[in-house]
Amino acid sequence: MPEISFRGFRTIGREIQQLGYRIARDLGHEQIYATDYMHLDQADKDLLERGFEEAEKKQPELYNESNEWVERLHKMFKPGTVLEMIRNNNDDELNAFDHQYYIRYRARFGEYPDYIGSFWLRWWYMRNLIIYSNIARLATEDDRILVIYGSSHNYLLKQFIRESGLFELEHIDRYLN
Repeated sequence: MPEISFRGFRTIGREIQQLGYRIARDLGHEQIYATDYMHLDQADKDLLERGFEEAEKKQPELYNESNEWVERLHKMFKPGTVLEMIRNNNDDELNAFDHQYYIRYRARFGEYPDYIGSFWLRWWYMRNLIIYSNIARLATEDDRILVIYGSSHNYLLKQFIRESGLFELEHIDRYLN
């Protein structure tokens, strides 16, 4: 079998190495495509860090509540076999709960005129819109595409794919039996 070549932006995350390359090899694919856009410059990193620091100082109740939410979320990510973790990380209820954190807390960090949480969230949405755009650009009419991302991306990517009307979205469970 020919070696799999890589084309696209960049790969990050264990899911690409642990799943993406192996699945492509097993299916006989000669090429995979990276669609992530992870342009996180120093200003974006500072926004994220400063958002937490300022929320801790100026909005301690919101900050503490957001940390409790994250602890609850982490407990929902259950350890197990790779198959069990894939199922868990693609659970629609878990993905909605994960995304809700961003809207419920992150968006509310900061206040006039420095809506620091919303500014960071703008970057997060942009990143996911660009990922969606790259996926859509790669697709042809008869393609079946497996998209592999960390679970925090699931909610938005599924939303963008559904709203576009360009694709038929299938849940991964259909293929995991």
